[in-house]
Amino acid sequence: MKTKNLKKKINWENDNEVHFLIGKFSNFQITNILFTFLFLFVSSLFFFTGCQSRKTVTIALSKGHGSENYKFYYSWLKNADPNIDIIDLYTMKINEALNVLDNCDGIIFTGGPDVHPIKYGKPEDSSRCEIDIKRDNFEFQLINKARKLEIPIFGVCRGQQILNIAFGGNLIVDIPSDFSKQVIHRSDKGFDCFHDVTIDTNSLIYRITKVRKGKVNSFHHQAVGRVADAFNVAGRTDDNLIEALELKSGTELQSIFSVQWHPERLDTVNPLSLPLARYFIGEAIKKRKIAMK
Repeated sequence: MKTKNLKKKINWENDNEVHFLIGKFSNFQITNILFTFLFLFVSSLFFFTGCQSRKTVTIALSKGHGSENYKFYYSWLKNADPNIDIIDLYTMKINEALNVLDNCDGIIFTGGPDVHPIKYGKPEDSSRCEIDIKRDNFEFQLINKARKLEIPIFGVCRGQQILNIAFGGNLIVDIPSDFSKQVIHRSDKGFDCFHDVTIDTNSLIYRITKVRKGKVNSFHHQAVGRVADAFNVAGRTDDNLIEALELKSGTELQSIFSVQWHPERLDTVNPLSLPLARYFIGEAIKKRKIAMK
């Protein structure tokens, strides 16, 4: 339609003039106009909703399913902050998980079976381990990606061990055989045992928990051996076994720390439990705010 042919101002209260204006458009043109308006409206809704959802902090779990114990991670984190989203990356293929991690604000490497000793130069000890090589490969790739993204990383039990390996350290393959029987770190009856842990007063873990000595749960037969150069030891048991690690100040531009115990399964009134989740989520929130600037 050539609008220059409409010489006079349209009087929208005059039906004849309105019909005259509409008549200048073909049915095809009207359909195109309506479709364009509809497309723009729907697109704006998606844009608005997308922006809103990006304000939600998303925490990734390297694995969040398998046994009933994994459910504790969800309740523990939600207890610390009910507004966060939690996503289980192990439900995906690795390429999808790596892409999803782009939109996460922090990642927790959860507990589970032993890391294959071939990953830290002790292949001859594989017969003494409970191994899941698929998970090992999956999580090493997640660690590399999380470091590149500079998002907060928290390791729990196996999570501490695989972080130490990824940064160049190694493990004690079997604590009773290779280290000490002074402290029981895993019960033969299949449930958590408890022991004391001493926290370094100069550490981040101490600043988070305000605890120098406390009691934690334990269910592991392996532990950190040689500490990776990037980490400081933040906590030990009475037999001097390493119970907590944290990134040395200035080593990388992100928050990375870990514990050998299971804070998600401790009573939330224990200062070595919920404060760790709150701090980690707080670091993820900081990361989200930086990303939204």
